Amino acid sequence: MGISRDKWHKRRATGGKRAPIRMKRKFELGRQPAMTKVGERRVHQVRCRGGYIKFRALKVDHGNYAWPGEAVTRKARILTVVYNPTNPEYVRTNTIVKGTIVQIDSAPFKNWYQKHYGVVIGKATPFVKTVKKSVKKSRSQYTPPNPDTKVKTKKVEEPEKKGKAGKGDAKKAVKPTEKKAAEVVVAKKEVKPKVEKKPADANAVVAKPKKSVYHQKRVPKKEGEAEKPKKESKYVRRESRKKNAVHKPSGAMLKKWRLRNATRVLEASLAEQFEKGRLYAKVSTSPGQVGSADGYVLEGEELAFYVKKLQLKKKK
Repeated sequence: MGISRDKWHKRRATGGKRAPIRMKRKFELGRQPAMTKVGERRVHQVRCRGGYIKFRALKVDHGNYAWPGEAVTRKARILTVVYNPTNPEYVRTNTIVKGTIVQIDSAPFKNWYQKHYGVVIGKATPFVKTVKKSVKKSRSQYTPPNPDTKVKTKKVEEPEKKGKAGKGDAKKAVKPTEKKAAEVVVAKKEVKPKVEKKPADANAVVAKPKKSVYHQKRVPKKEGEAEKPKKESKYVRRESRKKNAVHKPSGAMLKKWRLRNATRVLEASLAEQFEKGRLYAKVSTSPGQVGSADGYVLEGEELAFYVKKLQLKKKK
């Protein structure tokens, strides 16, 4: 007997038996459940009716999880299955289905929180520095000048107007290009004494011009000779500086952090989970059909509800 998804083999809501009106059909066919486990990702493709393809996840270890309170999503590692309302056996076998409560790694969200707010979760004192506000006078603080007070002004001397020289003027206008002979001084060139060239000696050694790097002969290295240390390239030096450098937040970043921290709220229960490094999350997709186990981080009343369920489970 195959697995079918029809309704004819089921009873009515009142409890009475339902008489089948036809035989089984292809579109009512069912398949074996995926029973997705926590492990290294392994997904199969299943061809369905009409050419539709389903992705059957047999093993999953990561998923995209949203933090609704902060409106941020990060890829996180699935650690273990904690609670399943349909079947407690799924918890023992680490089986993931839609609606399963799992524990995920909190590191991606912790890093984002530190960059966004400048606060390291788990430490008492955040490293947000206060920035001095620049005091600017508003229009209401502006005081207009008093009309009774006299303001001292500097007198600006106007340039004298140059008139045209007439025919009867005794003094003629001197052109700027004309210069007196007494003012012009001719600089005498210094004559250097001639140096007599000495006759070249026959026994003298004449220095040959150095050859270029490409024309020089390669000298073979001697045995036991230490090699010269090679200089690091600029790129390698730059990367090493980046790794060792301590990045200090800028003034604009500190201002953003101060504004964001004014309205920042973190639940006590979530803060405890961040300290442990594990967050409770709910799977909202079907791994057997979609091929991924995505979901969202639990918070508020929903988190309190499932924490209470887990505590009751531990007591049993």
